[in-house]
Amino acid sequence: MKRSTMALAITAALGISYAAQADTTLYGSARVSVDWTKPNYNSRVADIVGQKDNQYLQVVNNTSRLGVQGSEDLGSGMSAIYQYEFGVDVPGGDNYWNDNRPRWVGLKSDFGALTLGTQYTPFYNVIGYTDNFESVKSFDYYLGGNTILNLPTLSSKGNAQLRLGSSVVYTTPEWYGLSAQGLVAMNGAAGPNNVDDWQANMTYKNGPWFVGAVFENTRDVVANELVDAVATENKTKTKQYGALIGWDNKTFSLTGSWQQYNPDDKVNAFIVDGTFYPGQHKVNDYTVQGQYYFGKDVLRATYSYMKFDNVDTKVNYVELGLEHNLSERTRLWVEYLHSKNNLDNDKLGADTGDPSTNIVSVGVRHDF
Repeated sequence: MKRSTMALAITAALGISYAAQADTTLYGSARVSVDWTKPNYNSRVADIVGQKDNQYLQVVNNTSRLGVQGSEDLGSGMSAIYQYEFGVDVPGGDNYWNDNRPRWVGLKSDFGALTLGTQYTPFYNVIGYTDNFESVKSFDYYLGGNTILNLPTLSSKGNAQLRLGSSVVYTTPEWYGLSAQGLVAMNGAAGPNNVDDWQANMTYKNGPWFVGAVFENTRDVVANELVDAVATENKTKTKQYGALIGWDNKTFSLTGSWQQYNPDDKVNAFIVDGTFYPGQHKVNDYTVQGQYYFGKDVLRATYSYMKFDNVDTKVNYVELGLEHNLSERTRLWVEYLHSKNNLDNDKLGADTGDPSTNIVSVGVRHDF
């Protein structure tokens, strides 16, 4: 099937009028692997995470996607731009479509671009510079989740995400390699704040160099579903910072980044009736990544160190990967991931030891 015919079929299936799709591009990426996972923690942590200390194999979807994107020339140097992407579960799990993918529409001119919808965040557009591993189980490269490699981490670790819905993003034009980006997220929920999250970054590109800095401020009122002993409502006001410097001459690259998550309200993690509740603390993370390109292969290595203030807890990550490009669109990968948590057992009030996880991912990726 020709590309234009396929685009017509897909856009028709999505309910999009093809008459105005002259500049629409259909694209996709299928990424599937077989992963071996070996968690290593004692019975106490096994009860917390609901998983026994054993090894297992699984077929894993690694953010496969299908989408359309394009633009329309509106004249006078202005154009309409858009993207609509679905996450596709290629192995065929319970959820064939994942809606947390870019979906946005906007306008672009010599004055920059203004877009609305679900979009990559300014935070990720700086810190995600080192998001090069294929496995979905690799380190997220930003402080934004409650677990790492299925292990508890004693912190909610911030609010920066790859993508945010209900967001408005303005991107400046590039001026001698310098550009900036701002985001506000407004989910429309009743509450005292019209803006739930705002972010701003600044980046500079010059030949092999990339430098970026970003700031995020989150204000929202959310329900707290921990236990009765904890307040039923929390005002979450947090700040998050990030900075990155990278150098890449397409033979060798080296990148270093720093992130800090700083919540206004610090809360210790605790365990109640075998259930683990992550707390909130100031967190600093330092990540170094190197890549070496040789022929059709790329060798990658990442080390990341996370330290929690006021809690004697540290998290270490090591990632090693080899990627072989069979063509411009098809590649194979082998990746090794290791995470180790040095937990503060006194603060937890339980013997959790130092849980760790080892993962080997072998996969294939095809883009079209």
